[in-house]
Amino acid sequence: MSHKSKQLRREPALPVRIAELIRKEIVDGQMTPGAPLPTEQTMAETYKVSRNVIREGIARLRNEGIVNSRQGVGAFVATTPTPILRLDDSLEHPERHHNLFELRITLEVQSAELAAMRYTPEDLTEMQHAYDEMVKTSDWVNVGIEQDLAFHRAIAGATGNQFMLQTIMFIAEHLKQSIRLTRASLQESAQEINEKTLREHLLILEAIKAGDPIAAREAMTAHVVNAAARVGLFGLLDAKYTDEPA
Repeated sequence: MSHKSKQLRREPALPVRIAELIRKEIVDGQMTPGAPLPTEQTMAETYKVSRNVIREGIARLRNEGIVNSRQGVGAFVATTPTPILRLDDSLEHPERHHNLFELRITLEVQSAELAAMRYTPEDLTEMQHAYDEMVKTSDWVNVGIEQDLAFHRAIAGATGNQFMLQTIMFIAEHLKQSIRLTRASLQESAQEINEKTLREHLLILEAIKAGDPIAAREAMTAHVVNAAARVGLFGLLDAKYTDEPA
């Protein structure tokens, strides 16, 4: 990676642009599989941005399977990176957001059903931990969202289907935007949204724990449809699943 100054203008999507620049260098062969990425500090100085922006950019690449992180060591180019699939980064347009929720319905409802039939004790421990962290946190903008995503990833992992898991991981950054929009709903207080979200996740967890695929499917359907309704996307599915006014 070239380390001469590449200062970028500050924009809301700056981590996205950082991820694109690093991704291009990997695709172009400037960084080979298994090679370490420069340190966060080095990249922050290279692009004249904060380390937090670099960290968010790398998180996007990690969710795409392009980069791996090793605790206390740093980030590395994945030795077997997943194919690079791209989605439009903007969820501001209602149609794009609606399409994301349709994708979530397709993937996550089936994921919950399979997880109820296939989970291992380790999978259940991972789901429980993510849920417990969601309950404990007072920082829903950061920690809460990360644990929310960890909960859904754990369910995908419990299916035993690596394609399911990799796809959920790929769309994780888009789910993060979606969850942030849900948290920012103007129709309800943050506390009300958090309470509903926790209740919905608990119902999913209990259904999977009970090994009940039908209940797990229904609980996940209700969660995704209610989340869509909370950001104004009514009519995603049959209104009987929602607890929001149609």
